[in-house]
Amino acid sequence: KSDAIASGYFDSPSHRAWAEAAEARTGGRISSEWWQDFDPFGGTNGNGPNLLAGGLYPHPLSRIGMAHDTDWSLGRHFNAGPLDGLYGAGFDSKTRGKYGLDPFSPLPPGEPNYTLGHPDWDVNYRHQ
Repeated sequence: KSDAIASGYFDSPSHRAWAEAAEARTGGRISSEWWQDFDPFGGTNGNGPNLLAGGLYPHPLSRIGMAHDTDWSLGRHFNAGPLDGLYGAGFDSKTRGKYGLDPFSPLPPGEPNYTLGHPDWDVNYRHQ
C-alpha cells in the first residue's frame, strides 16, 4: 500500500473507478473502500507495483486490468466468478497471476481470455 500511495495511484480517480466497478461486480456486497485497501494497485496491469507498459489508465491495455483484477481476486479468495478455478490452486504466483490472460494456462478450465475481452466487462473510457 505504501508503494501505491508513494506512486500516487492509491485513491486516484482510476483506482476509485476500479474499486467502484469491483463493488458493482459483487452487487454491493463488498465495498469499494474494501477493494481499494485489499488491492492498492487494483485495476492496473502487472503484479502490484511492477506495472506493465500500458498498465495504467488511460492506456487502452489498462482496460484488461480493470476486469481481470476483480475477477482474479473473487476467484482466488472467494471461489466466485469466472476465475473460480484459482481457488485453492497450488501453482506458483506467476502462473496464477496470468490465469485468464494466458490461453495455455495449466489451471483448469482455462477460463475466458481477458486480453480478448470478457463478456461481462465492457470497460469504456470516456475522455472528458
